[in-house]
Parts: sequence; C-alpha cells; structure tokens
Amino acid sequence: MRRAKDNSKVPKRYYRPEQVTCPRCGHRLRRCYPLWRKYIVFLSSRYLVISMGYSCPNPKCMRPDRVYASPEARGLTLRGSSFALEVIVQIGYWRFWKRWTVTQIHEVLTQERHVPISERQLLYLIGVFLVLLRCTYHLRLEEQAAYFR
Repeated sequence: MRRAKDNSKVPKRYYRPEQVTCPRCGHRLRRCYPLWRKYIVFLSSRYLVISMGYSCPNPKCMRPDRVYASPEARGLTLRGSSFALEVIVQIGYWRFWKRWTVTQIHEVLTQERHVPISERQLLYLIGVFLVLLRCTYHLRLEEQAAYFR
C-alpha cells in the first residue's frame, strides 16, 4: 500500500512582490492572502513554496482589488508541475548534451541528489524540456543571425 509523504520537515519559502508601494496612489502595499502554495522539488531538496499576494489598502485607489504577486515565484516552475525549472533543464542537459540514458539520469537523481522521481516522470520531463527548447528557437536564431550574415 502506498503511504503519504511526510511533509512535516519540509522547509518553507515565502515570496512577495518586488513592489513595496502601489504604483497608482503610492500607499504601502499590505499582505492580503497566499495566492498559491505548492511543494516543489529542486536539485537540492523539496520546499513548500508560498506566493503571497499584496494589495493596496487605500479605498480611494483606482484599483483597490488589484493583487500583486512575485514574478520570481512564478518563474520557479511550470504550471501544473511539481519540479523546478532547474531540475527540468538539468535533465535535458544530461540527456541531450551529455548523452546519458534515462537509467543513468534516474540513478544520479535518486541516489546522489536524493530527488524523489520515477523513470516515467523523468521521461515526461524530457518531453517538457523539448517543448521549452522549441519555444526558445526564435530567440536563438536571432542571436546567431549576425554570424550567418
């Protein structure tokens, strides 16, 4: 029978927006509620990441219902994934630049790095890496356009 993960000792990371004041009225932003919380697996360990929402307390502000969030927290992982982007990129690097097999990558992640991942999840993340690589194709093409001219 499968057991639930013990999340009692997982460290927490709180993220808040970079803005301190409201761009409309200049009042100091106030914490209102957590926008999302998620367990994310990094190469070092697992963390409970909490993105806090901040809003303007001024009732006369043009947009008092606007909630500000941390862009850094949004960039840690992809939506719907519990693995950090650093894990996805490292897996893609090992697979396509180092030419490691899926079994080799799985052994390194589970035995040396202690990342809780199955081989099936690893295959899924390789597919995610290929999608991310394809999304950056036009950026890499513009970067090398001067060389080809």
